[in-house]
Amino acid sequence: VSDFSFTPIVLPLVSSSVVQDTVNKFVDEMDDHLIVLKEEASEIKEVDIAKNTRKEEIVQIGSTIPKAGGGFGTVYMTKASGQKQLVAIKLMPHKSRKEQKMNFSECFYLKECNHPNVVSFKEAHIVANEIWVLMEFLEGGTLQEASKTSNFGEPTIAYIAREMLKGVKYVHEKGWAHRDIKSANVMMSVKGDVKLIDFGLARDLKDGQVAHMCGSPFWMPPEMIKRIPHGNSVDIWSSGICLLELMDGEVPNKSSSIKAMFLVGVGDAPVPKRPDKWSFKCKKFIEDMLEVNHLKRPSAENLLKKDFLNSACDRKDICKILLSIFYQNTLSKEGL
Repeated sequence: VSDFSFTPIVLPLVSSSVVQDTVNKFVDEMDDHLIVLKEEASEIKEVDIAKNTRKEEIVQIGSTIPKAGGGFGTVYMTKASGQKQLVAIKLMPHKSRKEQKMNFSECFYLKECNHPNVVSFKEAHIVANEIWVLMEFLEGGTLQEASKTSNFGEPTIAYIAREMLKGVKYVHEKGWAHRDIKSANVMMSVKGDVKLIDFGLARDLKDGQVAHMCGSPFWMPPEMIKRIPHGNSVDIWSSGICLLELMDGEVPNKSSSIKAMFLVGVGDAPVPKRPDKWSFKCKKFIEDMLEVNHLKRPSAENLLKKDFLNSACDRKDICKILLSIFYQNTLSKEGL
């Protein structure tokens, strides 16, 4: 997948025919990349919608969510053919070349993952102008949903931090960067699972670092905002913002994404809104993750050795907390 990066085209002020020739050449090259990527994502199949689960036969479990790049995805729940196990189906637009590149990329990365802190990929189908990605079903919700409805204590935050970083460490050991870690892309189940999802912007860094912006503004690290060549340490910053979101109940500088990016870009790392509430070890852990200099930012492996994580609660305790949170969320969605 490291081959599938594209140099932005700067179109000169010349005749429209010259511009169109340049665009056509770029599109042709992009088609070649997509063909290779589609072959590598070998689990993807062209299918007849009449022979598979129809939309009206599956239950929507998530609202329509924006997908990076301007598209949208909707998550549904159903049972795989001939099986009792529930699966989640993520339906995404698959018409434009940009959508296809991101969708194939996500399928490829997920297919290559096998870790308890990364959502499991099952298979994918191309149906008309959509791609249906089947993944394991997690009964629960996102870190974003949880942060809005509960006041988390340090033991709970330490547990979630440890599980997130296990997933990040695994991704980094494969030579990748997720590049879109945010609270909406961290799933938590009532069984105590914490898993990374949505690999549409993931990048193989074996061919070197990259220097362009991607991801979501509130979770974007300073080096990406300043377009400095960066590696997988971007995921450490984004994970730190997720934990700060749990501490404060909202993402830093929530009122303005432009303000958030400006402050981070000039080196103003966010801090807890109520510093007196948290121990020194907790605050130092977040401070280390939000190190402005990406060359000094600790790796996931080093962070997993920090004393703060020793204060993590037991799995049974997190199960009770998450069950209560997501049960209340379900009731609220139903208007009860």
